[in-house]
Amino acid sequence: MPSSASDDLEAALQGAGFQREATDERGLDAYTPWSFPQPLRVVSRHSRQCDGADVDVFHYEYRLHTKNGPRVFSKVVALARHPGIEGGAAIAPDLKRWGTGYALVHWVVGTIVIVAISPVLLLGLVVWLIGKAFGRSWISWPRRTIDRLTGHRHFDRLYTVAAESDAAASRAITTALRDYLTRARFRGALELRRGLLLCDVSQASFDQSTQSDRLAAALHILGAAVRKPAHPMR
Repeated sequence: MPSSASDDLEAALQGAGFQREATDERGLDAYTPWSFPQPLRVVSRHSRQCDGADVDVFHYEYRLHTKNGPRVFSKVVALARHPGIEGGAAIAPDLKRWGTGYALVHWVVGTIVIVAISPVLLLGLVVWLIGKAFGRSWISWPRRTIDRLTGHRHFDRLYTVAAESDAAASRAITTALRDYLTRARFRGALELRRGLLLCDVSQASFDQSTQSDRLAAALHILGAAVRKPAHPMR
């Protein structure tokens, strides 16, 4: 990330009430594998508390192999810890249904989510590819395993969900979170683990205004992801 962009990110984080913390270059290793590019090194870590949750924002670098050779890129992710997060699902935008034409991006993100959720699904993908290679029509990819339904029609149309079952997806993804993601048209990837939310805060632009908006969205997502206790009179 250019120094000016890094300064804009720093300003956005400070404006959102985050404090810079000591940086451990391997500080994200404990959370991988995950739905995002694998960390090469952590550049910075900022933290704050929000609605009873401990929130960390990591700026990290990752390596991507391009046609011109390996290149290093930047990404920003927010990690929030709260006991009210159910966990058990990963969410990615189904970009081919957003009218953007990003079918390839959708496939890559979806594949990363599948691999992060379960190695068994990776084995299934290998079997499916072998079947395709040899023209064996009796081998089919279990689509419902990697695109669960929550019962929220608009959300189910715009997002791909990886979870153990439709019921598990519905438990993990609160109605408030489904409503917010579809209303805000959030295009990042999310992971919901037991007591932990991982949220892609990156944007194509790292200017201060854009990053401020993205950080605000991440905090809204945190609030919506926490399952509220049932009212005692219900």
